[in-house]
Amino acid sequence: MNVKIFFDESGKRTDKPTTMGGLLIPSNVYNFKIFNEYNEKLKNGDFKIHWTDFKGNYNQKQLIKKLVTDLMKFSSMFSFNAINYVKPNVIKPNSMCNNDFEKMIYTKLPERIFYGLLRFHGCSSNISANLFIEDATEYHKVKLSDKIKEQLNIQAMYRSENFSISDCDYKSKNVEIGVELTDLILGIIRTIILNNKESKSKIIKNNFVVELLEIEDFYTFLSNIKYFEWTGAYDLKEINFSQYIELFLSQQDSWLDYLFGLNE
Repeated sequence: MNVKIFFDESGKRTDKPTTMGGLLIPSNVYNFKIFNEYNEKLKNGDFKIHWTDFKGNYNQKQLIKKLVTDLMKFSSMFSFNAINYVKPNVIKPNSMCNNDFEKMIYTKLPERIFYGLLRFHGCSSNISANLFIEDATEYHKVKLSDKIKEQLNIQAMYRSENFSISDCDYKSKNVEIGVELTDLILGIIRTIILNNKESKSKIIKNNFVVELLEIEDFYTFLSNIKYFEWTGAYDLKEINFSQYIELFLSQQDSWLDYLFGLNE
């Protein structure tokens, strides 16, 4: 089986939380016509979705809702891993430790995300993966594309896992709908974790996340992602992300109104 994995990061230039994530989609699914249609729209400039730029525009909302409704019909065949990482307080800006930390973050954590998506398939499965990484300066600086392919293929051999990386490419924004969908999911994850109602723009995003979670396929998908947190400890800590979702929704009046409407 051939699969495609899309990698992106959210919050890297802002305050914590900072999240990295990878979305695995079987190639046969990704080559289905609806995905091709969205890729064509991206390349023609007819479709742009960037969570950081979302301000509540009606047309933007309709585009994103349609995208989520269309593509989440296939979500039972998706896999998604996310890591929320926090820089230890002992690491000072502009120090040698800070440089080493950046190298570690942009090599080790992506490897864990990709490896987590590819391992533990059945012994009769042979997985060939194409990796797509958002084209960003920090990834070029550590030569992530070259290193991740080599590291993962070595891991597969060392641990007798039945996968191999056939290719790893950087992809600019507005080229691959898989990269855009990964960016959107990470932005929504970050909004849910922040659960911030301190400004009008935050409330607009919160209310829109509620609308998206009313899409059953998306609610189910997001509740079942593999979500980890790293705070400088020895291991990644796996967290049940549905608990974050429940906490977020319990604070949103629009969700309570939605539930009341269902029960009338």
